[in-house]
Amino acid sequence: MAFVGTTFAIPSVRHAPTRAIPRRAYTFSHKFSSAFCGMPLRRMHAVSSTVRSRTGPVMQYGGSPSFPERYLSILPYLMPLLDAVTYGRFIFRKAPEVASIVLTPLAPLLTIYRGVPFVAFGVFLALYLLVVRNSNVSRYIRWNTQQAILLDILLIFPQLFSNLSGQVPLGVVEALSNSVFYGMVAAVGYAVVSNIKGEIPNQIPGVSSSVDQMLGPY
Repeated sequence: MAFVGTTFAIPSVRHAPTRAIPRRAYTFSHKFSSAFCGMPLRRMHAVSSTVRSRTGPVMQYGGSPSFPERYLSILPYLMPLLDAVTYGRFIFRKAPEVASIVLTPLAPLLTIYRGVPFVAFGVFLALYLLVVRNSNVSRYIRWNTQQAILLDILLIFPQLFSNLSGQVPLGVVEALSNSVFYGMVAAVGYAVVSNIKGEIPNQIPGVSSSVDQMLGPY
């Protein structure tokens, strides 16, 4: 054959020099992967929740609120408070001093809110359309307004049962009415104090988490 006795030169292949991984970087990545790969799912969720909770309003709700934003965020909570006054009728009858403390400062607003037709419904629509759905308003104010609206919506369900007051013992009606009033006053009070301190009132069970889902990240 023609190739017998012929020699071939095999070209040498040059390999790129391998870069040694610094021991410090390897140690860090190894510890990091080992810590999280061996971590149970519940533990990882707890760690992520802790990180989210520590970010506070600065990271999650559009930055640290200014003083005007804090006090403007308090105003929407007047709506559920005014609607909850009717559930305190039993308390006001037994404790007139409580009635004077609660009703005296709210009397001018109650006269307009309850006395003028469609004012309550107009306030509800205005807060939702002009504040919650308005991207030009800060997320901090929109978040609080949405929560105040949800608190007000919750008061619809006790009203449905109030129509059955003739079929339910008066003691049960009084206990439920008082519970609704105390619960709403506590929720509004918590929201007011949190806003004055510049903190988002996101610890109301079942309500605050719904607000986050409705508004989304923006």
